[in-house]
Amino acid sequence: IYIRRAGPNYLEGLRKVKAASEKLGLGLKVYGPETHITAVIPMALGLIADLPEPDLSEACGPPKRKMIDMTGRKTNPKVHPKPPAGTKHTLITSTPETTCIVYGLQNRAVQAMIFPFSGNHYVKFYWGTNEILMPVYTATKEAVQKHPNASVLVCPKHVLQITDQSKQTQNNKQITTKQQASHNKL
Repeated sequence: IYIRRAGPNYLEGLRKVKAASEKLGLGLKVYGPETHITAVIPMALGLIADLPEPDLSEACGPPKRKMIDMTGRKTNPKVHPKPPAGTKHTLITSTPETTCIVYGLQNRAVQAMIFPFSGNHYVKFYWGTNEILMPVYTATKEAVQKHPNASVLVCPKHVLQITDQSKQTQNNKQITTKQQASHNKL
């Protein structure tokens, strides 16, 4: 059994696991934040050799980082030049008046939502101290019909590759902008 633990009090937790392993003769392998979280799986599957286990007898400091060599560099780097006159960013995908439909149950990026894995329902959210019920739909077509002022579809990058959803959004003239976002950025 391979264990990788990090976060607050990780060292104390690893010590307890290792002590229990030795007491019970389990032979657990324990790793801390110095080992990348995905490195444990290939070791457990026997695809790579086991890395040495960390010394749990004393506290570890922060991981060592390679410092950038600043010798020979100018102390006042050049500032990027201003763009040529008359040019500006003109792509506007939304304004304060824009209504968005969010694909997936993204609780932190909500106006109206499409979540095909359950029936139509409402989800409770709070805006400050105000309680707001947001609708959740199972199909893009229905969400667009119920919200005729919606013009932007916000969805994870992989959703536009899903055939049914891609067809529903491409065939709809109401949705003028499709914004792709990763789950962790919403």
